[in-house]
Amino acid sequence: MRPLTQCSFASIEPLLRTPKGTSISQYGLAGDDRSLVVVNVHAVNFSLGLGVFERQFERIGEVLAAHDGPLILSGDFNTWRPGRQRIIDGLAAALGLSPVTYAEDFRPRVFGQAIDHIYVRGLTTITSSTSDVTTSDHSPMTVTLGTTPPVEAD
Repeated sequence: MRPLTQCSFASIEPLLRTPKGTSISQYGLAGDDRSLVVVNVHAVNFSLGLGVFERQFERIGEVLAAHDGPLILSGDFNTWRPGRQRIIDGLAAALGLSPVTYAEDFRPRVFGQAIDHIYVRGLTTITSSTSDVTTSDHSPMTVTLGTTPPVEAD
């Protein structure tokens, strides 16, 4: 399926000078006037302080602020410090996102913190899983989602 719209941007990791990408795609939903926005993030990892990391997620928030339909935000967030997770928690709260949880959680952890995440809004988690693999430093996260009807105004 081709997206209705798509945009991407890169944030440059200050210490290593490598680009970290964000891709945002919008899809039509069959039988629904709303659209689904899917965001895939590879977050800045190595920087002095949280400024560049925070700006990357502020930019994502700015793009998503006008979207009122279902939303998926996922990827390698590099949330290995509590301060990084607080930034993600703030964005999730502002956008009305809920984290996908896993009965068996094989997501990689750094300093005890999961670094990969999936957050959703306007969708129901039907199944979710992670896999324990040795072929990557990231474990696949799988989720099956269903749409929820829009809330009718009184």
